[in-house]
Amino acid sequence: MKKKKGEDKMNATEVKIDRKQMIQASFAKAVKANGKALEKLSKN
Repeated sequence: MKKKKGEDKMNATEVKIDRKQMIQASFAKAVKANGKALEKLSKN
């Protein structure tokens, strides 16, 4: 199967965007988890 060069470029950028979103999502989760841990520590 042959793909057009334009299609390959589109797929590559989509993959990059997906990876960025995944990194941002996991980072946000980590920040939330850290925030909860800090709240627990400050309450004690």
